[in-house]
Amino acid sequence: MIWFQGLFDFIAEALAKFVATEGEGYHPAPGRLRELGFTFSFPVWQTSIASGTLIKWTKGFSIDDAVEQDVVAELHQISGKNCLDMRVTALVNDTIGTLAGGEMVINMEWGNFRSSHLPLTEYDQALDAESLNPGDQIFEKIISGISFHIKDS
Repeated sequence: MIWFQGLFDFIAEALAKFVATEGEGYHPAPGRLRELGFTFSFPVWQTSIASGTLIKWTKGFSIDDAVEQDVVAELHQISGKNCLDMRVTALVNDTIGTLAGGEMVINMEWGNFRSSHLPLTEYDQALDAESLNPGDQIFEKIISGISFHIKDS
């Protein structure tokens, strides 16, 4: 859990820096917590609007201890430890988080699309075979410039 805690410690530090820049008019009323929308860019089993269990890592990340953990609970634990006085009121993926700023939200989640009609070159196949998650996120790998790490040989 050290790497996972390190990730959330980093998030908490960034939140603390952000809160430190707030003007006086932005502090919550006494006894109230800041409400936080948490954008998490990895597959989760969302059990409520404000909680979700990490299914697996993608995009080249791999912290085995974090899989099957509730990412919101972890953020709440770290936030409390750092006296941030905030709670997650919504967990969203990166696409929804980006679009929710005022645009219409339609999330197709095409990153893991795979079809026999999807033409894969020998380079696409090699890239997939050497990735940390062979067979997953094919469409994302071939069109979006996915960032990932090649497995050690």
